[in-house]
Amino acid sequence: MARSGRKIPRRTDGAHLKLINYSISMRAQTAMNNELRRFPETETGGLLLGYSDAKRGVQILEATDGGYLNVLHEEAAFEYDIPYVEHICTILSELYTPPLDIVGVWHKHNSISEIPFSLSDENIHRQLVENMPYPCVSVLFEKTDTLGEKHEEYKMRIFELTSSGYFDIS
Repeated sequence: MARSGRKIPRRTDGAHLKLINYSISMRAQTAMNNELRRFPETETGGLLLGYSDAKRGVQILEATDGGYLNVLHEEAAFEYDIPYVEHICTILSELYTPPLDIVGVWHKHNSISEIPFSLSDENIHRQLVENMPYPCVSVLFEKTDTLGEKHEEYKMRIFELTSSGYFDIS
């Protein structure tokens, strides 16, 4: 695995602490890194596929790009090519037994902000949480510094998505 999250306590209802685990495969991390290099000046992103349950947490095995035909990559905005993403998710999912589920989303911002997600991001998060009976995550890459041509530096943050909002678990 490329990255594993240590168990991090977080408040769930004001009285109890819950521990969540996550892991990201080397393949998924590489796919996201490749996409970050392809679009250094604009936002980009994709979907995360893997397995998830409340007991074991989220295991991210695959990460998609956002598409190639009807995708929007702008300095401060990103939109998926939905038919492409649905197609690639089906193909990747069926390579595994049991098939993978969508366990989250990932995307890149070109700066660090105190409020990590836009209203558009939060709408996508809400749709995911409403449609999935298991824990989901959002992986956010924030550009921290320009190291030179074709060499960007990013801070990666991982958020658990819940019906009451998101929690930084990185």
